[in-house]
Amino acid sequence: MDANGQGSRRILRGAARLGMAGALLCGTAIAARAETLNGRDISLVTSRAPLSPQALAALRGRYVASDGVVYFGLQIVSRWTQANGSGLAVGTNVGLSLDSQGHPHLSVGSYSTQTGGTGQADTSGQGTITGNPISGVSGIGQGIQTTGNDNVIKNVATINLVSGRPGDAPPSGGGGAPDLSVAGGAGQGRVVFGPDSVIVAVNVPGQGVIQQTLGAQGLGQSAQVLSSANNILNQMSLSVGFAPTSGFSAAQVGAMLGTLKGL
Repeated sequence: MDANGQGSRRILRGAARLGMAGALLCGTAIAARAETLNGRDISLVTSRAPLSPQALAALRGRYVASDGVVYFGLQIVSRWTQANGSGLAVGTNVGLSLDSQGHPHLSVGSYSTQTGGTGQADTSGQGTITGNPISGVSGIGQGIQTTGNDNVIKNVATINLVSGRPGDAPPSGGGGAPDLSVAGGAGQGRVVFGPDSVIVAVNVPGQGVIQQTLGAQGLGQSAQVLSSANNILNQMSLSVGFAPTSGFSAAQVGAMLGTLKGL
């Protein structure tokens, strides 16, 4: 097998693992947003006889059939715009879908964009930041550390449950190679796919680093910023598509996952 074939298989295996991680994170995020049961709802639950272990064993893993998930999508972008207007964005798009015969189709593309500044001097870094704000966090971790002023910093993670495969085309510029490394006046960016993880990061020397990770430990978004007047965005979107003919709709599956709160 040639290098391209081996690389494609590596990315396919990695995307499958990321899909499993995304599904777990999907349940966590939806459960976190579930509303607290009121007294009436609790009475509806407590008035029912508990299910036996045998009955539970027959239910576990049966909410979605083996062919119920037909699409998994991952979009990640990290963007840093400095005080003088120069900017760097790096991102990746992963789409894993099944055709009507159950054959998997994988598309992976990473990209970068740069914008020029006004020519004014960059705001120099100030202070010192040590450690990682989400070090040791499992599940979903988001952290911001800054010693500067007037920064706009956002960590955004969204999860979408849809019916079928989304019809929207991937963002423009998403047709490059999976791994990416770029350097310029606006900073250094990289996208790295591992056996079971993906990392997207932007480093501006002397001013800080922003990073997003998705893997076995969960989802992480962090920003460590030393300078001032920056506009920074870490954005990650996970999409799971369910077959329209499956036993449950995407909304029903979301409601089921919501019942996992507190488990």
